[in-house]
Amino acid sequence: MIQDDDELRSFLLDDAPISHPSEAQLNDWIARIRSDERGPAIDGIARVIIRDFYLRNFLGIEQSRVATGWLAESLSEILDHKDPLHALGLLPRPNKRPADPRKGMDVAMWVACAERIGLSHPEAKRQAAEAFHMDESNVGKLIRQYGGLKWMNPDTDVLIEYFKLQGRPLPSASGNK
Repeated sequence: MIQDDDELRSFLLDDAPISHPSEAQLNDWIARIRSDERGPAIDGIARVIIRDFYLRNFLGIEQSRVATGWLAESLSEILDHKDPLHALGLLPRPNKRPADPRKGMDVAMWVACAERIGLSHPEAKRQAAEAFHMDESNVGKLIRQYGGLKWMNPDTDVLIEYFKLQGRPLPSASGNK
């Protein structure tokens, strides 16, 4: 399990070479964004450019002059009171955004792991509600929805470390935090 940013950088740089868009590709994409063409394809292109920008920053790789020029121009438009999403070529957030399945699985696995280390089911649900900042009834719904993960039986020590890294540490085996 990757523990920190240095390990992640090492993994991304050494083990899995990253392909960044070429300057020519970025020029084509930015021309499409600047032409006021909008839709899912343009939204996807803008997101790729932005993700490439922050990935290069995270990895300490030189930024593309084309991408930084576009971002600077977009920020200038935003300061001049243009709609930020339009300036960046992004679509508005959908009204009915699908739920993040990872959170539900995390809650169900957190409760299952807490039970493995000695908490009762009601106490595990109560503490999961605190850890995930939600109502106990929502924890119960997520357990019913994702609790059938009996086939998914990771090592308890791995889960304890995973939730610790996520900022949602499991209680000690005695049931105290």
